[in-house]
Amino acid sequence: MNRILVPALATLCGLTPMGAAEQAPAVLRVTPHVVAPNPGAYTATTGPRHELVDFNFEPMYWASNRFAVSEAAVGKLISANLDWFDSYAGGWWDGSIVRVLRIEDGKMVQKLRGVAKRYERSEWTHAADGLVPASATRGEFVMEDWSRPGQQWWLCVRAVDKAGRVGARSAAVRIVHPDIAGDKRARPGNVFTLGAPRLDDKAAGSAPAAVTGFQATCDPATGLITASWQAALGDIAGYRIERSFTDPATHKGQFIEMGSEGGGDRFAFLPGDMVLLAKTAMSISRSDYAPRLYGTHGAAAPDYAPSFTPTGAWQSREHPSSLVPHPGALPTDVPDGGATCQRIDCREAGIVAIRKFNHADLTQDWYQVLDPTRTYVVEVLARQEGLADPTLRFHLTGPMADEFKAIGFAMTGAWQKFTAEFTVPRKLDQSGSVGQMGLQWNAPGTVWIDNFRVYPKDVGLGRHDAADRAALKASGMGAIRTHDTCKTQGYTLDNLLGHPLAGLTSGKDTYSRGNLSALLKEFREMGVSPWLQLEFTLQEDEWLGLVEYLAAPYDPAKDTPKSKPWAWRRVQHGQVKPYIDEFPKLLIEFSNENWNQIMPFNLAWMEMPDAVTKQTHGAGAIYGMFQEYTIQVLKRSPYWKSMEQKTEFVLGGWAINDFGYQAAKRSPSSRHVLVAAYNGGWDAGEDPSGDFLPALTKTLNYPPQDGIPTAIRLRREADEHAAAGNRPFFIGSYEAGPGYNLDGLNGVRMTPQLVEGESRVMKSLVGGSSTLDCFLGFTYQGAQLQNFFTFSRNRNYWTSHADHRNGGQAYPAWLGLALWNNHGVGEVLGVVTERMPVRAAPAVGRRPAMDAMPEVAAYASRKGDRLSVFAISRRLDAPTPLTLRLPISAAKKVTLHTLTGDPQANNLDAENLRLASRELPTAVATRDFALDAARGAAQGLPPASVFCWVFEGVSFADAAPQALVNPEPGQAELASGLPLRFRVAFTRPPKAFTPADVTLSGTTQAQSCIVTMVPGSHGLEWTVTVTEVMDEGRTTVTAKDLAAADGSTIRGGSGSLDLRFPAGTVLPLLAWNFSKAQEGMEKRDWKGQAIAPTARMPVVEATTLQATPQQLLGDNEHYNIDGAGTWAPGEQVARAPFYFAIALHPASGKALDIKRVDCGFWSSGDLKPRLEVWQGGIKVGEAAFTAAKVINNKGDLGATTGIPASADTSGIPALQKLASPVELRIVFAGLEEKGGVFGIGKLGLQADDLVVLGRLSGH
Repeated sequence: MNRILVPALATLCGLTPMGAAEQAPAVLRVTPHVVAPNPGAYTATTGPRHELVDFNFEPMYWASNRFAVSEAAVGKLISANLDWFDSYAGGWWDGSIVRVLRIEDGKMVQKLRGVAKRYERSEWTHAADGLVPASATRGEFVMEDWSRPGQQWWLCVRAVDKAGRVGARSAAVRIVHPDIAGDKRARPGNVFTLGAPRLDDKAAGSAPAAVTGFQATCDPATGLITASWQAALGDIAGYRIERSFTDPATHKGQFIEMGSEGGGDRFAFLPGDMVLLAKTAMSISRSDYAPRLYGTHGAAAPDYAPSFTPTGAWQSREHPSSLVPHPGALPTDVPDGGATCQRIDCREAGIVAIRKFNHADLTQDWYQVLDPTRTYVVEVLARQEGLADPTLRFHLTGPMADEFKAIGFAMTGAWQKFTAEFTVPRKLDQSGSVGQMGLQWNAPGTVWIDNFRVYPKDVGLGRHDAADRAALKASGMGAIRTHDTCKTQGYTLDNLLGHPLAGLTSGKDTYSRGNLSALLKEFREMGVSPWLQLEFTLQEDEWLGLVEYLAAPYDPAKDTPKSKPWAWRRVQHGQVKPYIDEFPKLLIEFSNENWNQIMPFNLAWMEMPDAVTKQTHGAGAIYGMFQEYTIQVLKRSPYWKSMEQKTEFVLGGWAINDFGYQAAKRSPSSRHVLVAAYNGGWDAGEDPSGDFLPALTKTLNYPPQDGIPTAIRLRREADEHAAAGNRPFFIGSYEAGPGYNLDGLNGVRMTPQLVEGESRVMKSLVGGSSTLDCFLGFTYQGAQLQNFFTFSRNRNYWTSHADHRNGGQAYPAWLGLALWNNHGVGEVLGVVTERMPVRAAPAVGRRPAMDAMPEVAAYASRKGDRLSVFAISRRLDAPTPLTLRLPISAAKKVTLHTLTGDPQANNLDAENLRLASRELPTAVATRDFALDAARGAAQGLPPASVFCWVFEGVSFADAAPQALVNPEPGQAELASGLPLRFRVAFTRPPKAFTPADVTLSGTTQAQSCIVTMVPGSHGLEWTVTVTEVMDEGRTTVTAKDLAAADGSTIRGGSGSLDLRFPAGTVLPLLAWNFSKAQEGMEKRDWKGQAIAPTARMPVVEATTLQATPQQLLGDNEHYNIDGAGTWAPGEQVARAPFYFAIALHPASGKALDIKRVDCGFWSSGDLKPRLEVWQGGIKVGEAAFTAAKVINNKGDLGATTGIPASADTSGIPALQKLASPVELRIVFAGLEEKGGVFGIGKLGLQADDLVVLGRLSGH
């Protein structure tokens, strides 16, 4: 009977005081019970390619554009978010492919594939987000600094009333935005300071009338716009200024007029339809964008666009260069020319150059640092016409420009492939600037360029050099995931499956990305399974082409390039065998973090109606339906059967909500629902730690405090999902590992010192052991896919290895995962706790505090006759004695693999920490495996270390299932208070385990217990909590023989704890919690009732709380909110006392000492309650209730407004050695003059409101 607000019990706790259990050994038992299937090896996401320049000059393509139809129309696409951010000029979407997806009866279907005939973009937009307050009729502002100079703008003003209604527009005024330098530009204060009021649909009246007297001017010297108008009539909140870059007289709105292809001109768009647009362009200029974006990077030319020196008329042309098909034949040794090249036609004298910023010094880690000991390759396809000097020069700019001798290539009128090798003169130690690599030539004339690439000779255009490939092989990673083909602006299948030497083209800029042809070739060469991330935006025929490329055989005797164009392309790429036959598994994930609105393609916050059922679906459900629609398209392929057994589909969820589960309900073909599961960092909502040692401790605490509880929660939710009739799925992580903070995210400001500090922590031994702890915690909960982010080289952030210039060594987090991959893969066995040292872990970020955090974790797996056991220390300061109970009797070979050393050490600059292995004598392979010198460590498990014992040729012990009863971790074996907590562990899960399966015995005379399963234990571990005892002494818990879930019999077991109360301790004999007593009531009504106690010790007979007069127990809802009481005038209170009575009757043969009565009181006056003791109709004693303040809460009837008070009854002889019945009366006094409201209780919904406390006499 442990009551939260019983003062006598407030300090009683059965947890071990800090420090008392720190030297205790950890004892864990490995059971033979399999808790999770073999997940295979862990996986990793790889980093960018190594190339320095990779300009392939393929057509620009945008497809990551998702819109929602806002208005029904035929042949016309009207969408409120077609240009939400005022980005595009009219004509932008002309000729684009338009696809319409619609939900019908819970499934997504494609309703249209058409072509946009015309994009109309002529309408008003806001000049700023806010309003000018109603008190002003004048405002000064400027256009954005990057707006197009010389652009005509039309301005108007509209009044907005307090109901959110927007009035008609004023007359429009035209201005011209001048071309002015930044230092001359006006910088007025913000006049748009008011947020727009929310629209009130029920407001009376109508929208404001058009504002009159609007005038606006723009100062040509400073760009300052001054606008003024006449005040509007009505209840005005403010004024909205709007602008348009087209003449209002020509406004037609914003929409896409459909062409006739696919019946688009006759297609009926419905509100809520999802529309995907795909645009291809061969050239682009700033004028293709809205004037607002003119000077931004978003409207800039492609990064491969040429520059011209000196700047002249050619440079300012709308389209100074363009992508065109190759004129003339390419050399026979060029298989990767692609579809287009870049043509640069310049008739002015000067230098034309194509350059890329790509190298810098050792003080940074964004750009590559060129190595003078390394050979680099430059290659390019080129031809020219009309150049007086046909030399194409490869050169460097920046800190090594004067030291690097340019390489010349002599162009002719025919295509040539030029290749040269070069080295750099030195390594840049510190320069402070970034260098470029580029090609340049002397104009006038015309030049065609293609496949301009620069890369290290030892790597080529691949991603990983020999050292990387060796490191990956050594790690045992089972699959590689890559962002190359996601987080893009979209791509065509033709580009995705271009020649493996060609990079991926998306949008208008190049990326350090391989195309899918290159990735598959590399995955095959590295011996890992592919985890593909493919954009959702491929079209149906492209998805079918992809299946053909992956799975269709190609027999030249009967197949042709026309009958199997994509299989033929694969053969042309040097891969005759279908790729699906090269890999044991193929994982497919569509796009990346579809819940995340910062991704180029995402479904965040989206809603779509079902055209049939009219149900509105949220973003998660839409994601699942889109995924299932795409999968069903893939399955239409005649070659899908070859892929079906090997292909698994992945959904990306979000750990903080049900986005992934909603998707899973709608995509039964998807096998995995994964989340990001980083150890700390911004993803976990945790700020960086400035102090090193606390940061290490915080990192060690993360797995038991947040990582593993998250895995347990995800598994529970997955089980609930399956129990509801949905197809089961596996949990896991699509990205995980050490977490970091980025400057600006979550409002965090990162200094170089903080960045370095996080690297020292996350790339330390602590970072390694905690990462493996988190991964194994997910594995224990059945995760089948977990992914380390990323397999790449850098000093900081999400990387697995040091850069070669810093030694190239693996970081401990990577090493820890390699232990599992190489030595742990197998069925996961249950591990239960017998003894465990603990410590308190404070709350951090989103993590709750833990009073008893286990300081050792153990995991085990079995594969055939091999048993692997992992032990991980969560301590930073000292070794932990460790004993493992193993389900074996002997082994033919025992090997110990360790990741250990100084917990504070890291591998940033040297290989201070490494994996080590040694064979142990087979004699150590015993059931009771106590860690000692012979087993690997004389002092116990070293701090922050990982030990992995591999037992081979094992003889598994055939022990009968049993129950083990021990103190709960953190529970003192000599307890000073209640509750008492026992850990009952089973070597095989029981079919059921309830209080009826527990026998309580011992001198404490424990009366009852609560049985709860330990979260995440798979039914192997349970907590038995004893809350009611009659006395101190020994409590023994016995788990009876039970039926196991598999039908076998579990042999019972017992365990004991001793209880010694501090002097003066009293126990709650009777307690009333009014809120609990009211559960199930339709109305809080005590009228005519006697209230039974909500808790009673068996030393007291059953009783009730009764009232005199009866009005004390009434039906007033307010009085009875977690309480009981009434209102009475003063004369009634004075005439006869109001009191509550308790008939207290000790159980037969028991004698009690009643020491105190605690009660909450509330009243509208100064209450002076007392406790009276009556026996045989005679008052035999009394005691005043005392409180820390005057008992007067001013009549506040809230649930937590009661004032706690106590009556000391230890001095009342009649209540000592009490063996016969008495009546305790709680008498209300003090209100005889004025009366008022009064009563008892109101101490909080979870607290006991009235408690009688005492002990058995003689104790």
